[in-house]
Amino acid sequence: MPTLPRRASAPLFLALLLALTPFWAGCDSGETDPPENLNILFGVSINRLFSEPSAAEIDAVRADWASRSPEAANGTVVAQADVDDATVYVVSHTMSEGPGAPFTHYGVVRVPDGVGDDAPVLVVHHGGDSGFSIATGGGYTTGNASLEVMADIFPTLFSTTVQVVPVYRSEPILAGVGGLAATYTSGGNESPWDYDVDDSIALLSVALDLFADETDEDNIGALGYSRGANVALLHQIRDDRIDAVTEYYGPSDFYNPVAETLAAGLLSGDPRAVGLPGGTFLREQLLLPLQGASGAYDADADYAGARLEVVRRSASLFKSDLMNVQIHHHTLDPVVPYAFSQAFDARSGSVSGGYEFNTYTNALPAGVLSPHAPRAMPESLPATEAWFSTYIGAGLPTVTERDAEPILF
Repeated sequence: MPTLPRRASAPLFLALLLALTPFWAGCDSGETDPPENLNILFGVSINRLFSEPSAAEIDAVRADWASRSPEAANGTVVAQADVDDATVYVVSHTMSEGPGAPFTHYGVVRVPDGVGDDAPVLVVHHGGDSGFSIATGGGYTTGNASLEVMADIFPTLFSTTVQVVPVYRSEPILAGVGGLAATYTSGGNESPWDYDVDDSIALLSVALDLFADETDEDNIGALGYSRGANVALLHQIRDDRIDAVTEYYGPSDFYNPVAETLAAGLLSGDPRAVGLPGGTFLREQLLLPLQGASGAYDADADYAGARLEVVRRSASLFKSDLMNVQIHHHTLDPVVPYAFSQAFDARSGSVSGGYEFNTYTNALPAGVLSPHAPRAMPESLPATEAWFSTYIGAGLPTVTERDAEPILF
């Protein structure tokens, strides 16, 4: 079994951060009496960075997205294997834009046995920063990053759709099954919640081309977990082929007090903050470049550019571009705080079509170790399957049928 990158443990971390906020508010890295409204922490003005964006800033991000061409070249199947009642194909293609380009990008197309032609398509966006595994024996053991576990917890959904699963730039696919190499690692440089989307758009195009008979391009959904939940939302915002989204505990709105407190943890170098999904990238590429010499406040730092980086990663700001969105979030989630989904829900604008914001307060089921897992919210599992039945025709009980009958566990 490969050695997996260790992710920092997050339980109780948020409470610690919140407790330290008054202390950090006085840490100005040597600045004498900084203007109070700047809220300078470790040389960075939290208020300048996280104040509400303007319409012009949102439009600037839209214009940047419109200028991109997330097209794939040289799409091909590089390997295949029979895994758990499905054929799993590893697909590669070339990306020519964004950090680290050009490079070879990988993804997986999973075709269930007996699914037939013109099956609905499900784009699956994994959680974390360390890729995903095809089988638990070859890597991860949670529903956030193991295709095998996902197929177990959504048995009907995964047996009636063709799944397209992108890995993000610089991350590995862990295979560990006969017929496949141990790993397939995408090139490029990481770009959480930004070029993650470009690569996903391109991979979907490759999959629809290579598997034209098996897939129905008119019925496509996206399912995302944690980091990948926000990617799923942003994918639909930028790709009108996506008809519906279910997202589990995504960091979908960075304009909330918890996000600001997490930024303080990243600036301080706290390993528990840096170890969170996207933490290293946000610290090194967004926050630290705003510091002046010796960590002092630099009034001339590029806050305008940094603000656009926050805007493009906040799906909530583009809420009116979304349709048929379902959210699942446990209030005690220790990794992506519930406040992110609350902020998304409270954001002005409306999701078109169907919309569900599902909050969970239940005790953890036996054997589940964290609220940051689909199995931590048992009622979410049939709800997710019903959602995709309703909006991409996955051959399951619809939302209406689900609500008409009691759900027993």
